[in-house]
Amino acid sequence: MRKPLKLIAAALFFGLFLSACWDMQDIENQNIVTAVIVDKTETGYALYIEVAAIGATAQGQEGAQQSPQNIIIRGEGETYESARKDLENKSNKTLFIGGVQSLIFTEKVAEESIAEYIFRVRQEPLYRKTLRVFVLKGDPMEVLRSSNENNPLIGLAVNENIMSLYESGYALDVNVLDILAGLSCPNKSLVIPTLEMIEDNVGTTGYTVFDNGKAKGFIPAEDAVGLLALTARKFKTTQTLRLRDVDFTVELKRTKKKIKSNREGGGAAFKIEVAFKAFLMYPSRKINVTAEIQSELKALLEEKMKESIIKEIIRATKTYETDYLDLYDVFRIKNAPYCREIDWKEIFPDIKYEASVKVDMKMNERIEYSQGGS
Repeated sequence: MRKPLKLIAAALFFGLFLSACWDMQDIENQNIVTAVIVDKTETGYALYIEVAAIGATAQGQEGAQQSPQNIIIRGEGETYESARKDLENKSNKTLFIGGVQSLIFTEKVAEESIAEYIFRVRQEPLYRKTLRVFVLKGDPMEVLRSSNENNPLIGLAVNENIMSLYESGYALDVNVLDILAGLSCPNKSLVIPTLEMIEDNVGTTGYTVFDNGKAKGFIPAEDAVGLLALTARKFKTTQTLRLRDVDFTVELKRTKKKIKSNREGGGAAFKIEVAFKAFLMYPSRKINVTAEIQSELKALLEEKMKESIIKEIIRATKTYETDYLDLYDVFRIKNAPYCREIDWKEIFPDIKYEASVKVDMKMNERIEYSQGGS
C-alpha cells in the first residue's frame, strides 16, 4: 500500500476509534477530507475541501493499490455554519474530517481574523488539534488542482513538505494548538507558514505575522534567517560569504540558544546568546583554505548572523510591534509578579536587548579545497 493510502487509513481508523461505536460508519459511506481552505467572499465565506477518492470512489475503479486522487467540493454561505451545510449538501457522502492534514486560510480571512474558525476547530471533536495551519497567497482552486509528482493529495503533500523542512531545521511548524495558545494570551503572537504557487507546485514562501488572530504583515522566507534562529526548535541554514574574491558556501547548525531577561526601569531588557557550528562546504574556485581564511570566515559569519537576529528583533518591536519571538514567556518566568502590573504590548516596542553570536568553524574533511568546489 502506498504511503498516502496508509496515512488516510491510519487517520480514518484513529478517528473512528475515538468516536462512539453507535456513530461508526463504513469507509464506503464517508468522504475522507484531507485539506480545508477557508476563504472570504463578498457576502460571507467559502469553504473548499479536498476529498480523497480511494478505490471505487476514484473514477469507479476498484483496487486498494491505486494511488488516491482528489475531489474538490466548494461550499458557500453568509456564515461558516451555512458554508459548512452547503458543503454537506453537495457531498454525496458524510464528510469525515478526522483525516484533515492541512488547514489553510486565504489572505482575505487572515486579514479579517482566523480566530472564529480556529475556535470552531477546537469545538469539533473529530478535528485533530495538531493539524498544521497555513496561510495561502493565491487562488484556492489553483492550489487544489495543482499536481504533485509524489502525492496527488494536496493536503498531504503540503503537510509532508513542511514537516520535512521542519525536521531538517529549515522551517517553522505551526498547528491548531499553537494558535489556540496564542489566542489565549494577549501578550503572545505568532507567525504561520505561507503558501504560494511556485511554477506548477505549492511551496512555502515565508511567514505571515499574526496578532490576536489577525494578520499584520509578511516575512519572506529568504529574509527569515533571524526568525528561525530565534524561534525554530531546530535550525539550519546555508550561507554564501564573499571573501578574497571567492564565494564560500557554509552550512550552519544552531547548537545553543540562551535568552536572559531583567527588569529595566519600567520596561524589560534581554541578553541573547546564540551559538552555531559551521561547516565549510564549497569555495567558488580553487583556493588553499588557511587558518587565517577560516578565522576571517568565522568573523564574517558571526557578524552576519548577529545582524540577522537583531534585524528580526527590530522587525518585531518596531515594524509590527507584536511579540512573535516568545520573549514574553522568557520575561514572565523570572518576573511573574511584575508582569501583572505592566502592559506588555505597551512596553514591548521599547525593550532593550543585546545579542552575541559565536560560530565554531569546521572543515568538511571530504572536500579538497585547493581543488575548488563543485
